[in-house]
Amino acid sequence: MRSVKVLALVVGVFIMAVACGEDGGNSDGNGSPGSGDFLNLSIDGGVSNTFTESFSADIVCDPRVDWAFNQVILYDNYIGSGQWDMIFDIMFISDSVGTYDITVPADGLQVVFINGSVTYMANFATAGSSGTVNVTRSDTRIEGTFTTTAVDPGSSPITLSGSFGVESGNSLSCP
Repeated sequence: MRSVKVLALVVGVFIMAVACGEDGGNSDGNGSPGSGDFLNLSIDGGVSNTFTESFSADIVCDPRVDWAFNQVILYDNYIGSGQWDMIFDIMFISDSVGTYDITVPADGLQVVFINGSVTYMANFATAGSSGTVNVTRSDTRIEGTFTTTAVDPGSSPITLSGSFGVESGNSLSCP
């Protein structure tokens, strides 16, 4: 009976290790390529903030950084009921290595930045928006840089720039 429990524990640990990826999303905190899940974000040329995924036993991490379904997503400042105060999302039609331009419809690039109650958008159909995302790696991990001008409903532009490096897959738990 004891060997069955030990075997179940070993299988459970193996499944969790596979689900978390090569480094489980941990970061050494320096926000550089190959260092774990991170997203560096600068707003209007201000100080660049590095977001690395925090620990949680479930998917409610604060912050949380994921790459899945052709999206790189940052969630920060959890306010309860599955909601975050800040969300930054880069969406691709295809997120392979290359440079994507927001003004080119065929690139299918879109950036959404929600900060409190204000939503900023950048895509080919949003007047005043522009920018590029340069993906330098896309296999079990996505890495790259971005610079974009996004616009809120009142047509106020905001410049978002930075870099990202994220293991593939949505987290079921955070490292």
